[in-house]
Amino acid sequence: MNFTLADTTDVLDTYGNISHNDSSSFLHQHSKSLLIITLLGCVPGTAVNLGTAVMLIRTSSIVRIRDTLLFGVSLADTFSLLTCLAVMSALLTGRWPYGILGCSCYMFGTMLFGTSSILSLLSIAVER
Repeated sequence: MNFTLADTTDVLDTYGNISHNDSSSFLHQHSKSLLIITLLGCVPGTAVNLGTAVMLIRTSSIVRIRDTLLFGVSLADTFSLLTCLAVMSALLTGRWPYGILGCSCYMFGTMLFGTSSILSLLSIAVER
């Protein structure tokens, strides 16, 4: 059972490996651009979110619900950004190097951190 990736000439098999049909595939042509975009998004985003979490811990003399929810959003976004690195390594190598367990952990983490971020933002909006 093979799946074709959109707008490329690559084929994804049932084990998560990408087989390249020609040497001028989209991923190989744009791997440096994808790496730069990911690093420009993940590194500053992680730094800002961790900085926000540290600032909330150090400056909150009185624990407020809003500060706790903001802390949760910053941690959820940090871990969500870190999961992007796993996908980026898979795109650059052309295969999923983490196996079935890594795929399950990635899916669980993505859903957990995304849902946590959304619910925290919803709680902040309701609390205001």
